[in-house]
Amino acid sequence: MSPNNYFYQNSDQTGRTVALLHKPKRIVSTVPSITELLCDIGLNEQLVGRTKFCDSPQELVQSIPAFGGTKNLRVSDIIRLNPDLLISNKEENTASDIFQLSEHIPVWVSDIHDLNSAIYAINEIGTLCGVQDKTTHLTSDIIKRAADYSNIPPSINKRACYLIWKNPFMTVGSDTFIHHMMSIAGFDNIFGDCQRYPVTDINEIVNRSPEVILLSSEPYPFKDSDQLLFEGIKTIFVNGKAFSWYGSRIAQSFSYFCHLNSLL
Repeated sequence: MSPNNYFYQNSDQTGRTVALLHKPKRIVSTVPSITELLCDIGLNEQLVGRTKFCDSPQELVQSIPAFGGTKNLRVSDIIRLNPDLLISNKEENTASDIFQLSEHIPVWVSDIHDLNSAIYAINEIGTLCGVQDKTTHLTSDIIKRAADYSNIPPSINKRACYLIWKNPFMTVGSDTFIHHMMSIAGFDNIFGDCQRYPVTDINEIVNRSPEVILLSSEPYPFKDSDQLLFEGIKTIFVNGKAFSWYGSRIAQSFSYFCHLNSLL
């Protein structure tokens, strides 16, 4: 217990003060990649709630009750669970849901846009949950893998368009975690002059002269026929989790980027 009698007291990544009197024993995660992180650092037995999109690791999360989607949480049901901690994300969850929940539950909100902020979040979640040794080991491994990958002579080095949605087409701007991971992988994001998730169309994409189109596996389920939409431009399916999940999954991303090297 700290001198001020709190187990934990600090600001989350949005500047909100979060204070816990005791090590949390009943945790709700409303972010798929953080749910996976919590399981990977041995906290699956403390998880009492998740979203329907928190699907990994399947063998551990399937027994944990789901309370709606990331954008439409069943707030009253979560409150009735009486958790002592909820971990959310500024982008993936709605501000109104976070506000309502924080009136009843300590809510720690992540706000992740690059590798550094992801590493900070992982370490802070370790402190928040009393498993700092495990998250320190994990982030040290991620940092080493990132350094090892950066020392590989770049072979991707291609102008790319990363698509996350169709009807309308949506891509990613420079202030997103996906953009940062694209850069690490070796891609030059043709929408790097934009912010957030721009709506676009085939003509604009073609006019920006991409060398490769990346069709993400999530959130939109692109089909084989979608590869034919961009005639004359190499179009491939990519594992969206490798680019967008910012928990323990990051450790696997660098070997996946090496695999992409072989495809391009």
